[in-house]
Amino acid sequence: MFRRILHTLFTRSLAALASVGIAIVVSRLLGAEGKGDQSLIITTVSMILVGSNLLAGAALVYLAPRYRLQRLAFPAVAWSAMVALLAYFLLRLLPLVNVQFIPDVALLSFIAALSGMSGNFLIGRERIARANILALLQPVLVLAWLGGSYGLHGFIELNDYVSALYFSFGINSLLGFLLLFPEWRKAPAHLITDERPLLRLMWHYGMMNQLSHILQLLSFRMSFYFLDAWVDTASVGLYSNAVALMESVWLISKSIAVVQYARISNSDDETYKQQLTLSLNRAVLVITLAVVLVLSVLPSSLWVWIFGPEFDGLPSLMRLLAPGTLFYTMALLFGHYFSGNGRYHLNTLASFAGLVVALILSLLLIPYIGAAGAALASSLSYMTTAYWAFRFFRKDAGAVWGDLLFKRSDWIQIKGLLSHKA
Repeated sequence: MFRRILHTLFTRSLAALASVGIAIVVSRLLGAEGKGDQSLIITTVSMILVGSNLLAGAALVYLAPRYRLQRLAFPAVAWSAMVALLAYFLLRLLPLVNVQFIPDVALLSFIAALSGMSGNFLIGRERIARANILALLQPVLVLAWLGGSYGLHGFIELNDYVSALYFSFGINSLLGFLLLFPEWRKAPAHLITDERPLLRLMWHYGMMNQLSHILQLLSFRMSFYFLDAWVDTASVGLYSNAVALMESVWLISKSIAVVQYARISNSDDETYKQQLTLSLNRAVLVITLAVVLVLSVLPSSLWVWIFGPEFDGLPSLMRLLAPGTLFYTMALLFGHYFSGNGRYHLNTLASFAGLVVALILSLLLIPYIGAAGAALASSLSYMTTAYWAFRFFRKDAGAVWGDLLFKRSDWIQIKGLLSHKA
């Protein structure tokens, strides 16, 4: 298990570096306004994906060890196509992205859903290394396409970024199918028989899990649209880079959570799962604190050198985001504990609390202080979600706040837990 976590952390670190490379290329060559347009496109694709993932999302991780993949794949693909079509018509009514990119956003959401579905199947069957390949390849291919476009023409346009998304999601979908090929005829070790139709079961777990993600994504990204409407697109570009840099810290906890989720989904030992979650949480909090502190003290001149002169306001936004970024690492690990046990409703409740805080504060602050208001609202929203996630976990495990403080014995305990064969 320890090897899997290291592999996941390594590949996701490379993916994060590629994502930062994309942000640098777009920021320097398209400016803050172009970066804002790019952020609105990928954010809208992500919003549509949340709908697709009602049947094609992380619930497949829970179901993949229990059912044949072909029984899960057909309804997931069909549902994703329906959601993409519906999104096309809704975007014609809602001014979320430039009208010329509406067909692209809808189609890209479907192709991205196919790619994500493959990754979820692989994680569910504990093929973590293969899933990591897909997670790494997508941003690398985008960066390669943008680099090639710049090399050929000496400039890039927003259309080049959209083409890069087609290329990366398309290759990922094809490769995902090839990586899953050996799994298609393989029956799970512990096949569940259930009198209820499988589609109803997929909908149940998908709805519970994705409702949390819907609320989460709204909490994290609705400020992009508020900034675009009430301030300007350039402020979206500035703020999106601050968010991307601070959220990159979560690759530590997300990498560990991927393996944690797969392990919990395949284990029946509640004590083991609770101890694993607490021990990983303590370690991740210490590491994340160190990274957040470093990011918070880096000077504006560094970010101007990296992204360009329009991004000199990044440090102040990153400092506002820092407290919430740190505490939200807890929500990620506790959330995967609940998801691995099929108790998605607890994640939904915690995310709803965070959304309420984000919505109220965004409406109050963004019209008056712009991107700073968005950062403050997001940070307090992250902290609210983390608070409620721990409260729910505490009821399960009998944990107290002091259990989150790192102990000397934790390194030995974590090593033992990560090498546990359960």
